[in-house]
Amino acid sequence: MPDKTKKQRQNAPVAEQEFDVGEDGLTFSLRYADHGYRGAWAWPRGAATEEVFSFLCHVGALTWDEIAGQLFSTKRGSHRKHHSQHVDTLCPEARRRIEALKCKQRFGEKIFRFRVGGRKRLWGFKRDGVFYILWWDAEHRVYPAEAR
Repeated sequence: MPDKTKKQRQNAPVAEQEFDVGEDGLTFSLRYADHGYRGAWAWPRGAATEEVFSFLCHVGALTWDEIAGQLFSTKRGSHRKHHSQHVDTLCPEARRRIEALKCKQRFGEKIFRFRVGGRKRLWGFKRDGVFYILWWDAEHRVYPAEAR
């Protein structure tokens, strides 16, 4: 796919925006962070917040091209470490929270997740190069994957 100009990328439908800003650096926003949620993937407290902050500092120094190029290996081959997926693939509780927060109306049908390590994920939405942080999922509960 030929490289789009920034204006064309900004006007592209959300579904087309997996890694849409190339060499631009990553920007974070907490505007839609679901900080009040106290369920299966509540935000960390105390010393556990250091892991989230360290990850944000690390990935915040990368471009979207560098993030897109990161892979991890499994027995079944290499996969993107960080990627979008359809909101409808998430657990029912996550879908209910997204509906209550009106995220689908703001961002569309896809949510983006960073694989921080092990089972830990940072979930949110991408738009125009900004990653809007939604959840910290320390136990992989937003999208529970069965052991394979």
